[in-house]
Amino acid sequence: MTISSSQLLGAINNASILGNSRDLHTLVDMRNSLRRWGKFTPRQEDFAKVLIERNSAEKCAIQEDNKKEHQDKWVGDYDYKNFI
Repeated sequence: MTISSSQLLGAINNASILGNSRDLHTLVDMRNSLRRWGKFTPRQEDFAKVLIERNSAEKCAIQEDNKKEHQDKWVGDYDYKNFI
């Protein structure tokens, strides 16, 4: 599977949401490299796949669910609030 610029852009946006600044900067560099050279080496492609997986839309959804769960507990559960 070849990596597209749009896949990298999606992962860049997700990395920003997830707070993965190192991945964010690496993905931006990789996207610029892809635009300049037109393709990745096999190893670059493997690394891009890992970064795309690590910064997937599913991971963003999980993080949003966890935030909502925490906010709900924070507002509604006095013991949880004291524990934190």
